[in-house]
Amino acid sequence: MNLNEPIREYKLNIIAEETELQGKAIFKEVTRFHGKIKGEIHALPGSLLILTDTSMVEGKVSGDQVIVDGYVDGEISATGKITISPQGRVTGKIQAPRIEIQTGAWVEGSFISNPQPLAT
Repeated sequence: MNLNEPIREYKLNIIAEETELQGKAIFKEVTRFHGKIKGEIHALPGSLLILTDTSMVEGKVSGDQVIVDGYVDGEISATGKITISPQGRVTGKIQAPRIEIQTGAWVEGSFISNPQPLAT
């Protein structure tokens, strides 16, 4: 996925704020997740997963590029990069070749940053 290309609407997944899921959700392309989930979110290779400021995840998150603006209690892994924004809150394990924790983010847990991409 080239982040410099415009996002085509038909390639954009939006999970609304009032949505609550349990189990495993698998997404492709660009996903903006505003809801709540107990379980797993998996973004397929080449995808961008944005956990917005209203999102709440209890479980595992994985993908190529993951941006955390909301709350994650569990494990986040990426084959590319994980960004935790100033409003992001994470409790758990974070693992990716590149990890960016922006000023103001709250993180409690462990980090593994390995320049070699992770196998998913």
